[in-house]
Amino acid sequence: TVISNFDEKEKSVIEGGDVSLTCRANHIVQHIGDRTTCIWSDPNGRRFDVIGNHGEIYEYWPDGIISIGDPDEGECGIMLKNTKLHQSGIWKCQLIRKSPHGIGSQVANSKIDVKVIQNLRYIIEPTLQGYEKGEINAVISLAINEPKYTDALSFFWIIQRKYLIYEGDEWFCPSKLGVCYEPRRRKYLRSPTGTKIILDLVISEVTTPDLEEPIVLIMEYVEKNSSSNVYNYMSRIFKVPKRRHKRHPRIRTNQTMLIFQ
Repeated sequence: TVISNFDEKEKSVIEGGDVSLTCRANHIVQHIGDRTTCIWSDPNGRRFDVIGNHGEIYEYWPDGIISIGDPDEGECGIMLKNTKLHQSGIWKCQLIRKSPHGIGSQVANSKIDVKVIQNLRYIIEPTLQGYEKGEINAVISLAINEPKYTDALSFFWIIQRKYLIYEGDEWFCPSKLGVCYEPRRRKYLRSPTGTKIILDLVISEVTTPDLEEPIVLIMEYVEKNSSSNVYNYMSRIFKVPKRRHKRHPRIRTNQTMLIFQ
């Protein structure tokens, strides 16, 4: 017996807007445990359990996915909040219901093609330090002041909120798309006004997640109190600016400086 009634085939939404997706089971539940289990999958194959095996409802606020519809009427829906370009593609809904005969399960699969249309404001604004999507070997630079009275100074980058890349590591390639990151070793920039530490991150090809998600640099160090033997473990966070385009900080000064690694 077919347990789904799915009439949506395609949805369009402007980037940054909201869009709702719904699949339905022709099954009216009598109690919460009788709800049809429902699983959504995004175009990259990531799974989102929306209605669990015991009728419980799940939402994924960090991903901008909330549950909609009435599960007691056989509806399983999600709303994509603040849509991103990488969410374009085929979204799949799988409905699973225990067989009324008590043996096995009934399964139905449906899909809907979501088209996220690029918003003009993302085209005309500068992107990641001036780099646009598709640019090759983009060099992202940060110049920070060297902390005083420090020891064991270390750095690492956080990419797309989930990948940690340590200074000086080899090329890091987190996806099957072939996009890689190279965290180059620090340089020191000496001048009469102080010392700056320069850190570069090379992106083999700028992608949409690079433009939409923050890129941050974490500095960890041990701070020694100059008047005692007390040591404090410190950390600071530096967010890569989206709009400022600074190819290399040493070209933006007329002071005499010495740069070394």
